[in-house]
Amino acid sequence: MHVLTPRPRLHGEHGASLALIMSLIVIIGIGVATMATQGTAGMMAVQGVHNQRSDVYGAENAVDATINYMRNDLTKGRFGTSTCPSTSPATIFTGPSDNGNVTVTCKSLTGSGVAFEGANYPAYAIQTTTGLTGYPTSICSGSGNPGICVDGNSSGAIKVDGAVSSNSAITASNSVDLNAGDDSVTAFGACSGTILGTPVICNTNTAVNDPGGPYNSDPTTGPWASDIQSLPPTAPAPVCNPTSKVATMSPGSYFDRDAVLLGFTAVVSGKRISCPVVWMKPGDYYFDFAQSTDSDPWRIGYDDAYNTDHLYNDNFGSGTDIPGSVIIGGTLTSAVNPNASTSQVAAARAAIPGACNRAAAGVQVMMANYVAFDVKNIGMLELCPDPNTTKQQIALVGRKTDQTTVATTATFKPAGQVAPITGSGTPFAPGLVAIDGVVNTGNVNGKNASATVTLNGYAAPGASPSQSISSVNFKVAHREVPNPTNSTLTISALLTTAGGSCTISGIPQSTTLTTYSKVLNSASSPSLATCGITSLDDLTGATVKFTVTTPNSGSPSSQVDLDGIEIVPTYTPKGLQAKTAGSKIVWMYGDYGNQDPEIYIWGTVYAPTSRIELGFGSVATTIAQFERGAVVAAVKATSLTVSQSYNAFGNASGVPHYSNRYFELVASIGGTRQLRAVVRLDDTTGVNTPGKTVTIVSWNAAN
Repeated sequence: MHVLTPRPRLHGEHGASLALIMSLIVIIGIGVATMATQGTAGMMAVQGVHNQRSDVYGAENAVDATINYMRNDLTKGRFGTSTCPSTSPATIFTGPSDNGNVTVTCKSLTGSGVAFEGANYPAYAIQTTTGLTGYPTSICSGSGNPGICVDGNSSGAIKVDGAVSSNSAITASNSVDLNAGDDSVTAFGACSGTILGTPVICNTNTAVNDPGGPYNSDPTTGPWASDIQSLPPTAPAPVCNPTSKVATMSPGSYFDRDAVLLGFTAVVSGKRISCPVVWMKPGDYYFDFAQSTDSDPWRIGYDDAYNTDHLYNDNFGSGTDIPGSVIIGGTLTSAVNPNASTSQVAAARAAIPGACNRAAAGVQVMMANYVAFDVKNIGMLELCPDPNTTKQQIALVGRKTDQTTVATTATFKPAGQVAPITGSGTPFAPGLVAIDGVVNTGNVNGKNASATVTLNGYAAPGASPSQSISSVNFKVAHREVPNPTNSTLTISALLTTAGGSCTISGIPQSTTLTTYSKVLNSASSPSLATCGITSLDDLTGATVKFTVTTPNSGSPSSQVDLDGIEIVPTYTPKGLQAKTAGSKIVWMYGDYGNQDPEIYIWGTVYAPTSRIELGFGSVATTIAQFERGAVVAAVKATSLTVSQSYNAFGNASGVPHYSNRYFELVASIGGTRQLRAVVRLDDTTGVNTPGKTVTIVSWNAAN
C-alpha cells in the first residue's frame, strides 16, 4: 500500500501564483455575472426607449393627420360641433399601433369658428332681435315667442347660406325645414321641427346683440350707420316715359304714396298710359307715406291706384301693364333703357335678377312708420346697394327711433310777380322777387285810388317738411312818399295759401325804407288757422297781393316803393322717423293673383325692429333672395311647399363667414395620454382657402 506522504508547507513565494490565479477566477466570475445583469438591463432600457419614441411618433403622426383632416373643412373644429365640442372632448381619430389603438380627441376653445362679421358683410345671414330687451315681440306665433318661424303644406325647405341667430326660439312646422347646411344655427331659446345646420345649438341662453347698438339709438357712425342721417330734400314726383314704359324716380324724400303711384303713369292725348317699370336712380331714398296700419304698404305688382279708386279710372290690372309692378334700384345694366323708343317691360322682367349693376353705384332705401315693400301678384323688386369695402352694404333700412330735431326757420321768397293791377298811376316794374335792397316803384293818384302788385310762387328750396309750425313772420320792406305829405294811406296784404287766405291789415306807412313784420301764431289776428297754415307745404306756392290805397278826399297821390315781401315760418323740422315696431318692411304675398312675385335685395337689410314676412303661396314661382343678410326683429316664411333651388338668405358668398378655428387635440395610445396640442387654423383668408395657415400654439409630449 502506498502511503501518501504530506508535502511540507512551502515557504517564501513558492505557491503564490496559485492563489493569484484562484483570486482572478473569482473576480472574473463576479464581473461576468455583473456584466450579464447590466446587459440584460441595458437591452430592456433600449426597448423601452424605442417603445416610447414609437408612441410619441405615433401620437405626433396622428395629430398631424388630424390637423390635415380638419384644416380644409370649415365644419371641423367649429365651436359647438359634434366633432369638436366645447365641453367633453370627442374622438376625432382612431388608428391601430403596436402598443394599442391611437386616438385623438378634439375640444373647441372659446371663439373657435364662431360667426364672424367682416368690414362690409354681417356675421349672420339671418339675425333676429326678438327676445332682446326693448325689441318687438309676438311676431311669430308659438311658444318661446320665436324670432324665426317657417311652415308649409308639405315637405320643403327654406335654404340659408350663412350663419343663423335667433335671440328667442326657432320653429319649423308642417314638414318644412330651415336648412343652413354647413353653417351654424343658434337660438337663445328652444328649437322645434327640422332645423339643419353645422352645428345647431338651441337653448344657449346667450344673447347676440344688435350689431348697430341698443334698441333706443340708431348708429350715426361705423359700419352699421345709414347713409341717411338727416331728412333728404323732398324728391320730385316720378316721371313716366310713355314710350319706353319706364318711370324714373330721383333720390330724396317721398311723403305722398298717391303722388308716387300717379307718377308711374302719364297722360298722352287724353289717355293715361302705364309705366310698369320703375327705375330708382342711384342715391338715398326716404319713404314716409301717410299710412296708419301695417296692412297698407306700398304694393308692387298690384293696381293700387285703380283699386283705391281715387287717382284714375283706367284699369291697368291685367296682363303685365300694372303701373310700378317692376322696381329696379341702382345703376341699370344695358338690358333696360329708360329712354328707349320701344317698351322695356319684357326686357326688364327678363333681366331680373341682374337688371341693376351690383358693381356700380346703388341705392339705400329707408322706410318709416308703416311703409313696406309689398311684392305680390306679378311684382318684381331688385335693389343693388352701393359697393363698399369699409362698411356694411346696406340696401334697406328701418330706424329704431324718431330723430330729435330743434326749431328752425325757413325763408319763403316769391318766384316773381303777376301783371300788376292799378287804380291809377304807374304800375310796379316787373322783376320784384325778395327783400334784397332792389326797390321797384309804382304810383297811385286820386282819392280812394289803389296801387296793387301780386307776388306769386313762394318757395323755400331745401326746407324740410315740417312737423309743426309755431309762428310765421310776415315781412314787408316798403316806402311811401305821399302828396300832400300828411295824407294817410291804407296799406294791406292778402296772403293766399294752400289752406286758405287772410288779410294782413294795418301796415303802417313810412317815408323811409322800412321792413314791417307781422307775427302770425295761434293767438294772433289773423291766426295761422285763419290763414290756412299748418305745414310748410301750405306756404309752398303761396301768393301775396300788396295794396296801397289813398284817402277818399281831395286829390292825393303817392309814390310807392316796394323792396319785397317774405314769409318766414318758425317750425320744427320733421326728422327721420322710426319704423313702427313689429311692422313689416318687406312683405311677399305669394298667395295673391298670379303667385309669381320675385324679390332680390343684394344688400343688407338693417331694420332691427321690423319683420320680413314671406308668403310663398305653395308654389315654386315665388322667389325671395336676400344676398347680404338681414338684421330684423323676426323672419316669417309661410306656405312653403317645395325645397328651394336657391338660398333665400346669405351673408355675402365668397367671403369669410367664421373666425379662426381654435381647438385642443389630445393623442393617446392604449388609453395612455401621449401628446397635447393647441392648434389655430387661419380661415379668415377666405372660405375658398380654409386653414391656409396652421399655428401650433402649444405642443406638449408626455414624459
